[in-house]
Amino acid sequence: MVERRRDKRYGLICKVVYSSAKMAYRKIKAFTNDISLGGIGLNLNRPLKQNTSLYLKIYPPYSKKPVEATGKVVWQKSKQGDVITMRAGIEFTDIGWNKIKKLIGAYA
Repeated sequence: MVERRRDKRYGLICKVVYSSAKMAYRKIKAFTNDISLGGIGLNLNRPLKQNTSLYLKIYPPYSKKPVEATGKVVWQKSKQGDVITMRAGIEFTDIGWNKIKKLIGAYA
């Protein structure tokens, strides 16, 4: 398998509340698996369609305020075992440099 990541990943685990652009009123909780300059890996409990636009509120463990961003689903995988687990790659489409620093500043 060819590695396609452009940016270094950091193992930051934090709560995320997201909603899709089509269903902005429906807030769904998830947790990050990792984070980079370009996006986040999310652990999910329900599938997301590729290219779905998302509004994200990311709650770093060292901050009281969430980091708000938008992104789109670029990939998704599911793994079956005792429990079906899903992961998705979310590419940031709108997030400022200061917000990125707030998220990964402790790691970079």
